[in-house]
Amino acid sequence: MARRGYIKLHRKIRDNPIFNDPQLLRLWFICLTEAAHKEHDQIVGRQTVHLMPGEFVTGRFEIAEMYNHGLRAKEKVTGEKTVFRWLETLERGGFLTIKKTNKFSVVSIDNWGFYQGGDFEKTNKTSGKRPSNDQQNEQKNANFDRESDQQISGESPSVSRDSGNDAVCNDQQKTNKRPTNESILTTNNNVKNVNKEYIVEILDYLNEKAGTSFRASTKSTVSLINGRLGEGRTVEDFKKVIDIKVEDWLGNEKYEKYLRPNTLFTPTNFENYLNQANRKRKAGRAPQLDLFTQSEEEANFLNDIYRRRSETGGGE
Repeated sequence: MARRGYIKLHRKIRDNPIFNDPQLLRLWFICLTEAAHKEHDQIVGRQTVHLMPGEFVTGRFEIAEMYNHGLRAKEKVTGEKTVFRWLETLERGGFLTIKKTNKFSVVSIDNWGFYQGGDFEKTNKTSGKRPSNDQQNEQKNANFDRESDQQISGESPSVSRDSGNDAVCNDQQKTNKRPTNESILTTNNNVKNVNKEYIVEILDYLNEKAGTSFRASTKSTVSLINGRLGEGRTVEDFKKVIDIKVEDWLGNEKYEKYLRPNTLFTPTNFENYLNQANRKRKAGRAPQLDLFTQSEEEANFLNDIYRRRSETGGGE
């Protein structure tokens, strides 16, 4: 029932960082097409679950099975926890909400009713007067540019997803305008100016190591970096990721082109590359040496203490 009909998909999903992450994009499309299109009750085991439009029931095994369906063997994800962790990544990004129980989870697509329910198309029909063609087109374009592209590409009308900063969202909500590249970096002196310094430092490091020229004013790049910073990642983590992939790819004609933010800093790639760097660092760490060597006098002193404790029955 959930997969009947169609969903709305705005072209500007291509501007969202999720578009550059094949795993998350596939999972997001699965969620959109699995979500119920009308209110109904569903039997799960011996329990009745009431679902609203935009919701569906799943679990670790079910979501992994849906993700792997139709994939070739080498493309399938092994381990039922992996896909569910990706689902939690979408939740942290504000795409959806997961309500967990001890037997199943109910996934709710954020702002489903606003974007998939047809309210946008009904806006002008409720008006007593029909606007002129120019007014109609102007309003339609404004609404789509400001709102309609956000949920379909993983954003809500008042929250900028994967930015890691609520201040920008609040300013957008007050002004109903998108922030420019400059305002993305400068809004909220207490938070964004700090992030601006981090972004500049990270991109300078990448450009130096990889011989690239990425700019701190590119919206998609800023969004990716803010997203990882919002998850608690540090500048040092970024440098580890850059170092490990520069070591792997620089000078390789086939892979060198992937030394770029929209490959290195997407959620799943960043986590995988950081784990790779940490494993390599741990494996290459020299064994710790005990630099303390007892003198003969110190050894005799300690032995004398142990002997006297033994004679008095103190033990060790």
